[in-house]
Amino acid sequence: MSDGWVFDVETHKWREIEHPYMNKPRLWHTACQGRDSEVHVFGGSCDFILLVDKNKDNTRQTIKGHCNDVLVLQIKPYSLFRICEDYIAKNVKNCKMLQRQLPYMPAKILAAVQKRISYFQTPSKK
Repeated sequence: MSDGWVFDVETHKWREIEHPYMNKPRLWHTACQGRDSEVHVFGGSCDFILLVDKNKDNTRQTIKGHCNDVLVLQIKPYSLFRICEDYIAKNVKNCKMLQRQLPYMPAKILAAVQKRISYFQTPSKK
């Protein structure tokens, strides 16, 4: 349940990929293509419910149920532009020099960086 596979449409073959979510197995999930060769995996079940059996004391095992988190699998290395966007977005709050230089960026790049800044500043729900 915790392995990851990608289908190559040119060769019509599956290949296994390494990913950092081995501790978050799921099945019956949905996945879609994201930005920069990412795959977003969401929903599904955290348990292989067909194997859920009774415990030794004849009570049912606890079923965790539906997965509420989204896993983002990086299939290819990020572009240099994406790496720079992320660096600026993660560090602009603590770096005065970056803050002063933001207004001098081209409008299109500034808009992309501001989106990344708002992404990293949004508190995560845990």
